[in-house]
Amino acid sequence: MNFNELFDFNHRVQKSFVMVKKEGGKEITKNVYNNFNFLAGIFMIFYAIFSSKYKTKGFIGYIAIPFFFAFIVNCILGMASPSIYALAQLAEFIWFGMMFNTWFYNQLKRNGYKEDPTKQIVEE
Repeated sequence: MNFNELFDFNHRVQKSFVMVKKEGGKEITKNVYNNFNFLAGIFMIFYAIFSSKYKTKGFIGYIAIPFFFAFIVNCILGMASPSIYALAQLAEFIWFGMMFNTWFYNQLKRNGYKEDPTKQIVEE
């Protein structure tokens, strides 16, 4: 992940779609959503770790970068006033919620997945 991907709100995922990869003669599909991800905003890296929906090679390491960035900011602002700390927490919630699905999409592309416009999203 480069620094631009951390805060690239202008290039967020704009629509929901299915990503497909063929591996060992088997087709693997992953859904990518364009919505605000409340659970990712609340649980951050732990949502990527414990959610089967977001299991893909390298994603936990990929999402660890913004998580540790947020952790460092929390440590620094934790020494500041409670109101500044609360605002930082709110900003991190919004940041993770807005960008999580885009970060997931970026990792899927790195893993060789391609968008398949012929498939419909199937809820898991």
